[in-house]
Amino acid sequence: MGLGLIGFIAVQILRANGCRVIGFDYEQAKVDIAGKLGIIAVNPAWGTEQVRFVEEQTNGIGADAVLITASAKGNDIISQSARMSRERGRIVLIGVVGLEISRACYVDWQTALGAL
Repeated sequence: MGLGLIGFIAVQILRANGCRVIGFDYEQAKVDIAGKLGIIAVNPAWGTEQVRFVEEQTNGIGADAVLITASAKGNDIISQSARMSRERGRIVLIGVVGLEISRACYVDWQTALGAL
């Protein structure tokens, strides 16, 4: 989540290691660049519900890992990340977002949250 400089560096590393990458950013130019690099990229402003989109792209399983390279004041990003990751998934926080998290999302699903 977040396709700025750090996000694009992370995406390139993941792609080079054979990972399938889904990216989200509100800036259309970044989404367009990501698409040209072979990334499934979506602008949430289009009305795409991010959690549902990831579920559809992963056949209902959820993402193995979510890298947050975005910056936001609210808690929406951390909450969405937990809901879009699979059971026992990983969330890596690189950006700066609100951190009020739902205990159930992390304990019930055994989701791990780490930060860099």
